[in-house]
Amino acid sequence: YNLPNGDSASSSVLHSEAEYQKETKPALIEAKSYLLEALEILKDSSISSHREPLIYLWLGRLNSELRLFDEAVKNSERGLKLTKLFFGLEHPRVIDALLKQYAAMRNIAPKQALNSVKNAVIIANNFQKNQYSMYVYPILVDASLSLGDLDYARITFHDALKYAKQEEAKNNLSYIDLDAITAMMTSYLDFAFHYSLDVDLMPYIEDFIRYENLLHKGNVNDGMFQFTFDYLQKLSQKNESQLWSSDLYNTFELHYKRYKTGDQQDDFRYIGQIYADFCAKLEFCDPDRIIQKTKPYELWTHEEDKTSYEKLMYYLRRANTYISMGEYEQANNVVEKVRVIFDYLNLIDKNNVFISIFNEIKIKYHIHRKEYSLANQLITEALFNASLHFPKSSRIYKSLDDLKDHIDDKYENK
Repeated sequence: YNLPNGDSASSSVLHSEAEYQKETKPALIEAKSYLLEALEILKDSSISSHREPLIYLWLGRLNSELRLFDEAVKNSERGLKLTKLFFGLEHPRVIDALLKQYAAMRNIAPKQALNSVKNAVIIANNFQKNQYSMYVYPILVDASLSLGDLDYARITFHDALKYAKQEEAKNNLSYIDLDAITAMMTSYLDFAFHYSLDVDLMPYIEDFIRYENLLHKGNVNDGMFQFTFDYLQKLSQKNESQLWSSDLYNTFELHYKRYKTGDQQDDFRYIGQIYADFCAKLEFCDPDRIIQKTKPYELWTHEEDKTSYEKLMYYLRRANTYISMGEYEQANNVVEKVRVIFDYLNLIDKNNVFISIFNEIKIKYHIHRKEYSLANQLITEALFNASLHFPKSSRIYKSLDDLKDHIDDKYENK
């Protein structure tokens, strides 16, 4: 926790491979040695303690970050089993154990990790309001989106929002609750902005702003939800596009300066990408100006290069920005950066939601190059996959449907 990026200082988040080897790994090894020493004290003294399952759960997390995956699975499962033996099958400590198991398993066995959080939600809902009541929801939404289970993410999002409104009516939302709600909404917004904007984002944007206001006690003049809402409204009035482009650049530069001076701790990769998304939709705006300033912060670890859903989502968004710019070759180059992750994803779940998004980009690239036979090979699979996750009114489904008509028309006119 005392490393520069705190809990984010791990083998799977933020650090480059060089930083991981130089800073994170030695700290993880040292932390692991203390846990093993503590475990040895308990065993040598024949002490039966609730600390023992906690030690195993943290060993699971540390071994996961150390890329010792077999040990991570074994430690996490032992920690969860011992927690249940100490506290019973339903107890807040079991919820905590399940969430720690999720943290260890999310990059190793994502489906098992998702089930861990689902079980945590079930147990949390069996208690009167507790510290986990809202906390489990953002993790579940994030895990669902990472697996590409948009239907489940949508249901979870609606359930969480319903629960939050009930607690808000009782004046019973704590700071932790509000932080959990806005974290969940950020994950949901990040995904829905490009892929199901009309269905999954616009109906809830005022709720997003309200909870962000509550969290920051009204001091959110440049909050990301308010910023998103303002620009969605502005985009519908194209006659002032030049003015808004200038305003967007200035606002981005303000965020950039705050980040450089350490006044803002958010992950700048995603801040830059959100600005680039909006810029691509404005007539007089050049997203490449923003992309070039963001690129130096696009650091991915060796492990993320192979399996990171975050990296996959990030570059799918970047590719769509390039398509908005008409830069199809650049878009193709970007998605090829995550080809290994996409193939891994396809291997564990052939109906994953990201498959249709990935294929949509490749189809547009092939059409641009007039490679209609290659585009035609992908369109049927992409449409079938989209039908499993998205309503027909969603942006991506309509886009794929239009692309199919375009491909069919080219074949008919041959």
